[in-house]
Amino acid sequence: MANNTDPCVWLNRPWPVIVAKRKAAAAVSALTQSISASAAAVDQHWRGALAALLELRAAPIPLYPPRAPLDHLATARGFREAYSQSGCDPPRDYGLTAVLHEATPIVEKTHTVVAYIRKDAKLKKMTDLRGKRAVFPRFDGVAWHSVSQYFADKLNVPCEHFISFFGEICAPGIQEHNATAEIIDKLTKNCLKDDGNGELNALRSLIEGKSDVAFFSMKTYNKYKANIIHETWAQNIVDIIPICPEENPKYCFISWSNIGHIFVSKKNSQMRKQEIINVFTKLDQLFGKHQPFHSPMFSMYGQFNHQMDVLFHNNTKNLASNNMLKFNPYDRIPFNFERTLTDVKNDTCQTADLSPDSSFRSVPTISLSVVSLVVCLLYR
Repeated sequence: MANNTDPCVWLNRPWPVIVAKRKAAAAVSALTQSISASAAAVDQHWRGALAALLELRAAPIPLYPPRAPLDHLATARGFREAYSQSGCDPPRDYGLTAVLHEATPIVEKTHTVVAYIRKDAKLKKMTDLRGKRAVFPRFDGVAWHSVSQYFADKLNVPCEHFISFFGEICAPGIQEHNATAEIIDKLTKNCLKDDGNGELNALRSLIEGKSDVAFFSMKTYNKYKANIIHETWAQNIVDIIPICPEENPKYCFISWSNIGHIFVSKKNSQMRKQEIINVFTKLDQLFGKHQPFHSPMFSMYGQFNHQMDVLFHNNTKNLASNNMLKFNPYDRIPFNFERTLTDVKNDTCQTADLSPDSSFRSVPTISLSVVSLVVCLLYR
């Protein structure tokens, strides 16, 4: 080391060591290990002084293996997690109303429900679906209520006969509702057993020939058509086509809805609601898609920190009020789902019994209104 022109600095450093006689080495080692690293600051006795001398070579304090938060809370006496209260039945109506919508005139970018069939199925119209095997992404979802509402209004199929209209039907999620064992078995026995994305499972059922018609969105269909679904079953390319309602041959969907909404409490006064509308409308004017600045600081509908759809969806063109459906181009696009929610009556498919002998009622949950909730203002 003395003659080395490029010595190792780490080895050259005078690292402190503890030297002890062989007879006392074990006792000294045990003593140093018994002194904590914080003893120099908190211990006023000889252990603190010794810890100060050994501070530069103190061994790191061993860390205990991490525990999940619930495991730590479980050690507390009397602790009971919220989900352990199985008898609790929270309300499903949160008293919200939409005051603004994330609007886009591009139909393919909205939330849609389309009936897709295999090209070789030889089905031409909705009435041809009688007796066929149908699959929905989930029970009580947008697709379920959109299709049942269309069948009731246009095909004169009331809700008590909606299930029997199809030969077989799959609507996962019925187990979460207060349904009879007979209805649960009828709506789940033909479903795929693995859990996952409801729309992808509906598409898979159609691709694998386990159903004759599947109800899902244009977005899922476009992903499959572009071959960007990285699943083994999706590599089997099958020609599938939409079957269009006679009332909507141009767009072919059964329903469409905006990609997002701004909700407030129904208890808010009309003045308070208007204040919220004015604030977000002004923000939309300043930081939306049509900004007045040449170099905007940020965009409400752009990515932030390389993340998409942070607060509002990137496909949003502007924030629009409920009057948007009265103006071009939305007034020419039929089957708006949000409009059907406001027109719900007690004798429609969304509140009627599934069967005459069943005590189970299908009531649309708040998740239907919150198709893609981005901002929820609960001002009291």
